[in-house]
Amino acid sequence: MKIFYADLHLFGIDPIKEGLEFGENIYYLGDIVDVRNSLKSKIFEAQELIAEIEKNAGEHYISGNQELNSHNIQHITKDGILLSHGDILCCGYKSAKNQRKYKAGKGKIWRWFQGFFGKYERKEGIGHNVGRTKFKKACYKAAKESGCHTVVVGHRHPKKLQKEVYQGITIYVLPRGKTIIEDI
Repeated sequence: MKIFYADLHLFGIDPIKEGLEFGENIYYLGDIVDVRNSLKSKIFEAQELIAEIEKNAGEHYISGNQELNSHNIQHITKDGILLSHGDILCCGYKSAKNQRKYKAGKGKIWRWFQGFFGKYERKEGIGHNVGRTKFKKACYKAAKESGCHTVVVGHRHPKKLQKEVYQGITIYVLPRGKTIIEDI
């Protein structure tokens, strides 16, 4: 059993307020804190929370594109499982790195506008920004290169956990918030 936190977007427009816990089987797969969409007056507080998560989760933390942390673009491999925020697999490394260079903080009017239109709700999980097949191929390639049989990603924001097997590789796409997966 493993516990995953993904896409809470704390300090963002539509945060999911979960109590954070740390431990051997607990992983943070990015966009836990949303520096990009935080109020300008809250940027420092948001960055302090990221530092706390990095300190307590250690190697069990991967930053996401909304955390604007370009030095921490990576995958984690553990027990044949490749863990990723997912933006690299969806968009490619160059695009993911560029997304993390955006300016931090937004004004109240912009946040209201984005919140009104439900920026964080997405209808598809697997293959949202790119075609489904292209996303699955990227997961397959990353898993094979890392010697893994399973890929777990966030970033996609499906309403519920998605699980699919592609050419022998199991792909999990996490919903926003805390997800427990019993069979890995």
